[in-house]
Amino acid sequence: MERFFRRFIYLVEWWGVVLLTLMVVLVFVGVFFRYALNASLAWYDEFASYLLVWLTFYGAVVASYRRRHIGFELVLEQLIPTTRRILEAVAELFVLGFQVVLLYYGWILMRKMGDETAVSLAWVR
Repeated sequence: MERFFRRFIYLVEWWGVVLLTLMVVLVFVGVFFRYALNASLAWYDEFASYLLVWLTFYGAVVASYRRRHIGFELVLEQLIPTTRRILEAVAELFVLGFQVVLLYYGWILMRKMGDETAVSLAWVR
């Protein structure tokens, strides 16, 4: 199972690289159109914002798997192993609880706003 997760995270990392590259190219094209051609694209900034949101979520998955999120390692290193494991379990429960809250309110928001379209990207739902 660990091998599956490593491969999955590897794919998510590369997908993040693709999204980041696409976002950089998109912003560069938008800036080029605006300042070099004096013809602003109406859709590039909103599309780049969506890419940034997705990149953030995928990056959070990778950071969580590698245990690289912000933490208090200096404090945890001073504790005895039993207390450290208990605090790490409590922290994981808080993260899981936060994800449940995000899921619940995200579902409510999706139900209310699901038929809306992007302002400059009418084909995005």
